[in-house]
Amino acid sequence: MKALIIFIVTILFCATVTAQKDVNNYKYILIPKQFDFLKRADQYQVNSLTKFLFNKYGFDAYFIDDELPQDLRQDRCLALTGNVNKHSGIFKTKLEVTLTDCYGNIVAQSRVGESRLKKFDRAYAEALRDAFITYEEMDYKYQPHNVIQKRKEEISFSDENPELPKPQPSVKFENENNHLISTNTDYKAIKVTSGFKLMDSENNVVLTIFNTPRENMFLVKDKSAIVFKKNDQWIYYESTESYKLEKIIKIQF
Repeated sequence: MKALIIFIVTILFCATVTAQKDVNNYKYILIPKQFDFLKRADQYQVNSLTKFLFNKYGFDAYFIDDELPQDLRQDRCLALTGNVNKHSGIFKTKLEVTLTDCYGNIVAQSRVGESRLKKFDRAYAEALRDAFITYEEMDYKYQPHNVIQKRKEEISFSDENPELPKPQPSVKFENENNHLISTNTDYKAIKVTSGFKLMDSENNVVLTIFNTPRENMFLVKDKSAIVFKKNDQWIYYESTESYKLEKIIKIQF
């Protein structure tokens, strides 16, 4: 029997995104070890406090590099990613806590927590606790939602004789930002919380791709498409009602 490669394509992405805005539909919270406004991992213990507060208010929170539950290791879409964003302020420290799903969509935003304290460690702690009033009042209780599963469509094909068109090495096509995606250009992958931004030589973001539970496979933002690795090449594969597209692209991670 020929080995099968199973890839996940988000066919129903646009149709179901609004139906998943309930935080209760997600089982876990993942916390990065470093937020963008900080200079090092868990500086001022902001990340540790974020994880602590989510757990305090009834969520099941983990750091991204913790030993994760088996079901979460198999499906990262069971979790929301918690991020803390710093807002500009002259005399106040202002923090906001957002929750995003595995496709990069914002599911929840907290109030903007504030502090007038001058020391960074105390100011961040006070502002973060203030922001978490939103999640304290949420009265979170996990309620599985089958819509999450409907966002995934499995497409199987033989790794020896795939039915998809053979990749063409020198074609350009457009992404969601109207930048041409060239199959002859090396794209630099810049890591973000849930995946990577692919940048061209002029630092334009040509694609945003999100992690999936499957190694070397990513979902493409705002597209019914995936990026995956096959035979040491990165493939962009898009499937819509009117066409299917498969192209080789070059990515430098």
